[in-house]
Formats: sequence, C-alpha cells, structure tokens
Amino acid sequence: MEKVTIRDMSDHDLDGVYLLEAGCDPVPWSVSALKYELENKESILKVALLDDTVIGYTCIRTLLDVTHVMKISVNPEYRRNGVGRLLLTESIKLLRTLKPGVKYVTLEVRESNYAAITLYDNSGFKRTGKRINYYRNPVEDGLIMQLDLSIVSG
Repeated sequence: MEKVTIRDMSDHDLDGVYLLEAGCDPVPWSVSALKYELENKESILKVALLDDTVIGYTCIRTLLDVTHVMKISVNPEYRRNGVGRLLLTESIKLLRTLKPGVKYVTLEVRESNYAAITLYDNSGFKRTGKRINYYRNPVEDGLIMQLDLSIVSG
C-alpha cells in the first residue's frame, strides 16, 4: 500500500471525515458532532491520509483519568492494512504526552466486528464486559474493552 500519513485532524478535514463516516457507519456522526469533538480540549482526533484523501480517522476523549475511544473508522478499501493500528497507536502516543496521568483507555465494539476486536486484542485491550443492545441499525451487543496503560509499553 502507498504511504499513509497520520496527522492531527483540522477543520479542513471535516467534509472528508464526514464522507468517510457516512460511508462506513450506519449511524454516522454529523459534521456538527465532529466539529464539537475537534473543538473539545479533552479530545484527540487524528486522520489517515492517502494522497490528501481521508481514508481513516480516530477520536478519543478523556474524562478525569480515563480515556475512551469514541471512534475509529477506516475506508473499507484500506482495512486490514494497518491503518486502524496506526491511528490508534498515534492517538495513544499523543495521549501519553498530553495526559500522563491517564491510566486506562476504554471502548465499546460491536460483537460481530471481528477485525476491530482483533486490532484491539493485538493492541493490548482486554475484554471487561458487555453492553446489551448497545448498538442500533442493526441492534447488537457491544463488547467493553480496556487498555491498562501502566502495563503496556509505548
């Protein structure tokens, strides 16, 4: 695969990120929701670019001493090529710099999303619970996963 660039998301990326969202998620975030996260000082947003085209993005947000992975989305054409891992790794690296007191990163993932679950398993996340009927379109349970930053290098 060609060279993918990971960088902080900016206002200029909002349209491209929204197009990605609308094509990947049955319940996409709106442009205003994306803008809210971009302006939230507790959020870290990264984009993956290929030839100046957004092919992925991530949003993580901290509340007190816990950070939550709000979204990781990758264009289906580029999945299983390490783009999600790059986005997650770069976001957590920045998190460690900006908020060294954060101990845990949590997330929910659709029970049927085996590729994402594998990414999280391989990144050191552990399954800690389940949210019944957490997702809609279609209705599905969400696995709760957590990364303990004190035992993961990086």
